[in-house]
Order: sequence, then C-alpha cells, then structure tokens
Amino acid sequence: RPLPGAWRFCTGLRDRPRGRPPRAEPARHLPSGAALACLTRATGLVLIAALLVEAGQQYWINRRWNWNWLYVAIVPLGFGGYLWLNYHVAGNPFAFLPIREEFYHISLAPPWIGVREAIDSMNRTPAQAQIVGVQECLFIALGFICTIASWIKLRPIYGVWMTGNWLLFTSVSFVASVPRYTLGL
Repeated sequence: RPLPGAWRFCTGLRDRPRGRPPRAEPARHLPSGAALACLTRATGLVLIAALLVEAGQQYWINRRWNWNWLYVAIVPLGFGGYLWLNYHVAGNPFAFLPIREEFYHISLAPPWIGVREAIDSMNRTPAQAQIVGVQECLFIALGFICTIASWIKLRPIYGVWMTGNWLLFTSVSFVASVPRYTLGL
C-alpha cells in the first residue's frame, strides 16, 4: 500500500514495492513537516506516538539504529509554537480551552461522554437531530470501525494515528465536526 503524501513528507519513508518491507530513507523533511503539523492543531501531537511506533517497527525490521529517528523530539516544538502564539495573543497558552468551553460548550471529557451526547442529540428537532445527532454518530461509528480495521490490515503507524485522532475528537463533552475529522483519518 503506498504511503500518503503527508506521511512520506513527515517520515521520510518511500513507497514499497509489492511483497517487500517498507524502506526507510533519511528523514530529510521530518523536522519541518512534523513540527509544522503540530503548529496548527493539538492533533498533530499524535504524530509523536505514531512516529515512535514507526521507528520501533523500522528497528525491528532492519535491526539498525537510525539517528534520524531523534527528529521525533522536534515534533513537540510545533505545539510549543502554538502555545507560544496563544500566550502572546491571549495572555494564556491554554486560552483556547476556556474559549471552546464558552462559545462552543466543548470541554475535555472521556470518549463515552461525547458519544452518549451525540446519541442523545438524535432526540432534537428533525433538522438538528440529523446534523448534530445522526451524522455525528454515523461518522463516529465509521471512524471506530476503520480504526479497528487499520489495526488488523495496515501497518501499526496507521493504527496509532487513527486511534489517537479518534480518541481526540470523541473525548469532548459535545462532539462537533466528526465528519470533517474522520476524513483526516
């Protein structure tokens, strides 16, 4: 299976020919690609776990240490830049949390709280029930099924990426934009 362009950019891996294990190349773009991914959203932090799993898998396949794996340590710098920007704009690096709470009624919660809220939203007026309830629940289920399938059919890096992102967008008090986030899986 070919690697999507973003993974190729962030991990320095090349597509593998059929029947051969993935081939690692020097991670020339890892510092810029992975750090920039974290600069925009907190979901980029899932890259840390995914890239560590990929490094572990590459070590297991090749039985050689690759110094380029240390570039994974640069990934949190992107999120640090995001927090720094929040600090200079709002005076608090975590200003986005109370803003989400105040304007969107979204706060961190276990995944079952967000899923239960989406299911309860199916009892709203018909238009709201369709958008806020049915569509959100449908894409939560689709993301969950595809996440399980990724652990069975794909390389571990995909399973880690999908599991981490699915948990991030369902671990809120009110799930929103799940169809959009599911496209990123």
